[in-house]
Amino acid sequence: MSRFTRLLMLILAVAFGIRIGYVVGAKAGPCVVQVPGGDTVRVPSECAVGDQLFYNAEANLVARGGGFNEPFAGLGPNSPPTGPAADHPPLTVLVLAPVSWLAEHAPISGILGDGVSHMREHRLVMVALGTVNVALIGLLGRRIGRSRRDRGDAVGLTAAAIAAVAPFVWVNDGLVMSETVSILAVLLAGHAAFAAHERRSPIRFLLLGGACGLAALARAELVLLLPLLVVAAVWGAADWRRCAVAGRSEEHTSELQSPY
Repeated sequence: MSRFTRLLMLILAVAFGIRIGYVVGAKAGPCVVQVPGGDTVRVPSECAVGDQLFYNAEANLVARGGGFNEPFAGLGPNSPPTGPAADHPPLTVLVLAPVSWLAEHAPISGILGDGVSHMREHRLVMVALGTVNVALIGLLGRRIGRSRRDRGDAVGLTAAAIAAVAPFVWVNDGLVMSETVSILAVLLAGHAAFAAHERRSPIRFLLLGGACGLAALARAELVLLLPLLVVAAVWGAADWRRCAVAGRSEEHTSELQSPY
């Protein structure tokens, strides 16, 4: 095991510890939730507010076979009407829905499932994804450093260490929001762009387009990654005719977004 790998694993352990401590400590419940019918239950996680409510409820609805419909329809006199819901791009919900399904089925339901909101489980998934993001930041930093002055290890470890402890990064990893998933998609797109720049081939530009498409399904404005990263990937090419394959990135991005 290389020195870089050992140090990165140590940084990841710190990153995971900070994030899990934040969720277990600052985000501990219980939260009293009123369920349809008027009954109340206590769930083992802090009550959510704002968009967290939508992501959590929509993921639970999708997991139960309800599709991308309004999750709060029929819950009260001022609730929204029944029908399709596209309040936010779907990637975060698609990431959380399998967690909701597992939490409602044996054997996981007997260990983690709270039976109602699964907010705790969703927050724990964000912790895991946030730790993965720290690793991807470190690896991307190493690639960037190697492309300049062959100081990839130092750049990568520094970037990972900052991401591990920076409050404006880890605080989002305790929330059921799109930020953590968006960061993951952006980092995958960054790695794909580097791969396409290193060897310009159709398959690598397809992967770049797919990564940009996923990012846009996390946050709509991230569709702007496509032109920016494609230009960066083809910059400095000796034969611009070979860069025609970059157009396939846009095609693949459109294919991923078309169902939504």
